[in-house]
Amino acid sequence: RYPDYSQAPLREALGEYVGFPPERIVPGAGLDDVINTLAMILLEPGTEVIIHDPTFGVYRSLFSLHGAEVVNVPLGPAPGFELDADAIIAAVTDKTRLIMICNPNNPTGNTLERSAIERIISNVSCPIAIDEAYAEFSGLDHLDLARAHDHVIVLRTLSKFAGLAGFRVGYGIFPEPLLPYAQRALPAFCNISALSAEVAIASLQDLDHRKANREALGVQRM
Repeated sequence: RYPDYSQAPLREALGEYVGFPPERIVPGAGLDDVINTLAMILLEPGTEVIIHDPTFGVYRSLFSLHGAEVVNVPLGPAPGFELDADAIIAAVTDKTRLIMICNPNNPTGNTLERSAIERIISNVSCPIAIDEAYAEFSGLDHLDLARAHDHVIVLRTLSKFAGLAGFRVGYGIFPEPLLPYAQRALPAFCNISALSAEVAIASLQDLDHRKANREALGVQRM
Protein backbone atom coordinates (compact mmCIF):
# COMPACT_ATOMS: atom_id res chain seq x y z
CA ARG A 1 0.00 0.00 0.00
CA TYR A 2 1.15 3.52 -0.79
CA PRO A 3 0.89 6.11 2.01
CA ASP A 4 -1.95 8.60 2.06
CA TYR A 5 -1.17 10.90 -0.87
CA SER A 6 -1.42 14.16 1.09
CA GLN A 7 -0.53 12.64 4.50
CA ALA A 8 -3.90 13.85 5.79
CA PRO A 9 -3.88 11.74 9.02
CA LEU A 10 -0.38 12.96 9.85
CA ARG A 11 -1.33 16.57 9.16
CA GLU A 12 -4.34 16.14 11.42
CA ALA A 13 -2.20 14.79 14.26
CA LEU A 14 0.45 17.48 13.88
CA GLY A 15 -2.18 20.21 13.62
CA GLU A 16 -3.84 19.03 16.81
CA TYR A 17 -0.46 18.99 18.56
CA VAL A 18 0.42 22.61 17.68
CA GLY A 19 -3.13 23.99 17.59
CA PHE A 20 -3.40 24.80 13.89
CA PRO A 21 -5.76 23.57 11.19
CA PRO A 22 -4.26 20.61 9.29
CA GLU A 23 -4.28 22.46 5.98
CA ARG A 24 -1.61 24.80 7.35
CA ILE A 25 0.71 21.89 8.17
CA VAL A 26 3.32 21.14 5.50
CA PRO A 27 5.15 17.87 6.30
CA GLY A 28 8.36 16.54 4.82
CA ALA A 29 11.05 13.89 5.17
CA GLY A 30 12.81 15.73 7.95
CA LEU A 31 12.97 19.47 8.42
CA ASP A 32 15.54 19.83 5.63
CA ASP A 33 12.89 18.58 3.20
CA VAL A 34 10.36 21.13 4.46
CA ILE A 35 12.91 23.91 4.06
CA ASN A 36 13.54 22.69 0.53
CA THR A 37 9.81 22.95 -0.21
CA LEU A 38 9.89 26.51 1.10
CA ALA A 39 12.90 27.26 -1.11
CA MET A 40 11.12 25.84 -4.17
CA ILE A 41 8.23 28.22 -3.54
CA LEU A 42 10.21 31.38 -2.90
CA LEU A 43 13.63 31.21 -4.52
CA GLU A 44 15.17 31.45 -7.96
CA PRO A 45 18.55 32.62 -9.28
CA GLY A 46 19.18 36.24 -8.37
CA THR A 47 17.11 36.23 -5.19
CA GLU A 48 18.51 36.54 -1.67
CA VAL A 49 18.04 34.81 1.68
CA ILE A 50 19.18 36.41 4.92
CA ILE A 51 20.55 34.21 7.68
CA HIS A 52 22.32 35.02 10.94
CA ASP A 53 25.79 33.61 11.44
CA PRO A 54 26.68 31.20 13.01
CA THR A 55 23.62 29.03 12.47
CA PHE A 56 22.51 25.68 11.02
CA GLY A 57 24.90 24.83 8.19
CA VAL A 58 22.28 23.27 5.90
CA TYR A 59 20.71 26.66 5.15
CA ARG A 60 23.62 27.93 3.08
CA SER A 61 24.06 24.83 0.95
CA LEU A 62 20.34 24.25 0.39
CA PHE A 63 19.49 27.82 -0.58
CA SER A 64 22.55 28.05 -2.82
CA LEU A 65 21.31 25.00 -4.74
CA HIS A 66 18.25 27.05 -5.70
CA GLY A 67 20.44 29.85 -7.04
CA ALA A 68 19.86 32.26 -4.19
CA GLU A 69 22.56 34.40 -2.65
CA VAL A 70 22.89 33.79 1.08
CA VAL A 71 23.46 36.99 3.03
CA ASN A 72 25.10 36.51 6.43
CA VAL A 73 24.32 38.90 9.28
CA PRO A 74 26.65 38.06 12.19
CA LEU A 75 25.28 37.36 15.64
CA GLY A 76 26.79 39.23 18.54
CA PRO A 77 29.98 37.90 20.16
CA ALA A 78 30.13 34.87 22.45
CA PRO A 79 28.79 33.95 24.90
CA GLY A 80 25.62 35.91 24.19
CA PHE A 81 25.35 35.42 20.41
CA GLU A 82 22.62 38.06 20.33
CA LEU A 83 20.44 38.58 17.27
CA ASP A 84 21.09 41.96 15.59
CA ALA A 85 17.59 42.89 14.48
CA ASP A 86 18.56 46.27 13.06
CA ALA A 87 21.32 44.74 10.93
CA ILE A 88 18.94 42.14 9.52
CA ILE A 89 16.34 44.79 8.71
CA ALA A 90 19.02 46.91 7.03
CA ALA A 91 20.16 43.92 4.93
CA VAL A 92 16.74 43.51 3.30
CA THR A 93 16.61 44.52 -0.36
CA ASP A 94 14.11 44.15 -3.18
CA LYS A 95 15.79 40.80 -3.92
CA THR A 96 15.18 39.39 -0.42
CA ARG A 97 12.73 36.49 -0.54
CA LEU A 98 13.26 34.94 2.88
CA ILE A 99 14.76 35.57 6.32
CA MET A 100 15.79 32.48 8.32
CA ILE A 101 15.93 32.65 12.11
CA CYS A 102 16.99 29.63 14.15
CA ASN A 103 15.75 29.75 17.74
CA PRO A 104 17.06 28.05 19.84
CA ASN A 105 20.08 28.52 17.65
CA ASN A 106 22.09 25.62 16.29
CA PRO A 107 25.04 25.26 16.93
CA THR A 108 25.47 27.92 19.63
CA GLY A 109 22.68 26.50 21.81
CA ASN A 110 21.39 29.85 23.01
CA THR A 111 17.93 31.33 22.66
CA LEU A 112 17.51 34.57 20.74
CA GLU A 113 15.66 37.52 22.22
CA ARG A 114 12.00 37.40 21.32
CA SER A 115 11.85 41.21 21.17
CA ALA A 116 14.49 41.18 18.42
CA ILE A 117 12.49 38.63 16.40
CA GLU A 118 9.31 40.66 16.83
CA ARG A 119 11.14 43.80 15.71
CA ILE A 120 12.18 42.09 12.48
CA ILE A 121 8.66 40.78 11.86
CA SER A 122 7.19 44.24 12.36
CA ASN A 123 9.63 45.97 10.01
CA VAL A 124 9.85 43.69 6.98
CA SER A 125 7.24 42.28 4.62
CA CYS A 126 9.12 39.31 3.14
CA PRO A 127 8.53 35.80 4.56
CA ILE A 128 10.31 35.02 7.83
CA ALA A 129 10.92 31.38 8.73
CA ILE A 130 11.63 30.52 12.36
CA ASP A 131 13.35 27.17 12.79
CA GLU A 132 12.43 25.95 16.26
CA ALA A 133 13.62 22.35 15.95
CA TYR A 134 14.53 22.38 19.65
CA ALA A 135 11.41 24.20 20.85
CA GLU A 136 10.26 21.44 23.17
CA PHE A 137 13.60 21.47 24.98
CA SER A 138 13.73 25.25 25.35
CA GLY A 139 10.33 26.00 26.81
CA LEU A 140 9.64 28.62 24.15
CA ASP A 141 7.85 28.66 20.83
CA HIS A 142 6.73 31.11 18.16
CA LEU A 143 3.32 29.63 17.39
CA ASP A 144 1.53 32.83 18.37
CA LEU A 145 3.63 34.75 15.84
CA ALA A 146 2.54 32.34 13.10
CA ARG A 147 -1.08 32.96 14.12
CA ALA A 148 -0.73 36.73 14.15
CA HIS A 149 1.30 37.35 10.98
CA ASP A 150 0.75 36.11 7.44
CA HIS A 151 4.46 36.28 6.56
CA VAL A 152 5.75 34.08 9.42
CA ILE A 153 6.52 30.37 8.95
CA VAL A 154 7.34 28.13 11.92
CA LEU A 155 9.47 25.05 11.23
CA ARG A 156 9.55 22.00 13.51
CA THR A 157 10.63 18.37 13.61
CA LEU A 158 9.96 15.12 15.41
CA SER A 159 13.66 14.22 15.21
CA LYS A 160 14.59 15.86 18.50
CA PHE A 161 12.06 15.73 21.32
CA ALA A 162 10.24 12.70 19.92
CA GLY A 163 13.46 10.84 19.13
CA LEU A 164 12.37 9.98 15.59
CA ALA A 165 15.44 11.20 13.70
CA GLY A 166 15.71 7.98 11.69
CA PHE A 167 12.08 8.11 10.59
CA ARG A 168 12.49 11.57 9.00
CA VAL A 169 9.39 13.56 9.86
CA GLY A 170 9.55 17.33 9.91
CA TYR A 171 6.84 19.91 9.35
CA GLY A 172 6.18 23.57 8.85
CA ILE A 173 3.28 25.79 9.80
CA PHE A 174 2.82 27.84 6.66
CA PRO A 175 0.79 31.04 6.35
CA GLU A 176 -2.34 30.89 4.24
CA PRO A 177 -0.96 32.99 1.35
CA LEU A 178 1.73 30.36 0.71
CA LEU A 179 -0.53 27.30 0.90
CA PRO A 180 -1.56 27.20 -2.81
CA TYR A 181 2.11 27.24 -3.81
CA ALA A 182 3.05 24.64 -1.20
CA GLN A 183 0.44 22.27 -2.63
CA ARG A 184 2.08 22.58 -6.05
CA ALA A 185 5.62 22.15 -4.75
CA LEU A 186 5.03 19.24 -2.39
CA PRO A 187 6.08 15.83 -3.71
CA ALA A 188 3.75 12.84 -3.60
CA PHE A 189 3.18 11.54 -0.07
CA CYS A 190 5.23 14.54 1.19
CA ASN A 191 8.25 12.20 0.83
CA ILE A 192 7.16 10.44 4.05
CA SER A 193 6.77 6.66 4.16
CA ALA A 194 3.68 4.96 5.52
CA LEU A 195 5.67 3.53 8.42
CA SER A 196 7.18 6.90 9.37
CA ALA A 197 3.76 8.55 9.29
CA GLU A 198 2.24 5.88 11.54
CA VAL A 199 5.13 6.07 14.00
CA ALA A 200 4.86 9.86 14.12
CA ILE A 201 1.12 9.73 14.79
CA ALA A 202 1.60 7.12 17.53
CA SER A 203 4.31 9.26 19.09
CA LEU A 204 2.01 12.27 19.24
CA GLN A 205 -0.63 10.10 20.92
CA ASP A 206 1.80 9.31 23.75
CA LEU A 207 2.92 12.77 24.82
CA ASP A 208 3.30 11.81 28.47
CA HIS A 209 6.11 9.46 27.49
CA ARG A 210 7.63 12.08 25.21
CA LYS A 211 7.59 14.64 28.03
CA ALA A 212 9.14 12.17 30.47
CA ASN A 213 11.97 11.53 28.02
CA ARG A 214 12.46 15.26 27.59
CA GLU A 215 12.72 15.78 31.33
CA ALA A 216 15.21 12.91 31.66
CA LEU A 217 17.35 14.39 28.90
CA GLY A 218 17.23 17.76 30.61
CA VAL A 219 18.56 16.25 33.83
CA GLN A 220 21.38 14.49 31.95
CA ARG A 221 22.26 17.74 30.19
CA MET A 222 22.62 19.53 33.53
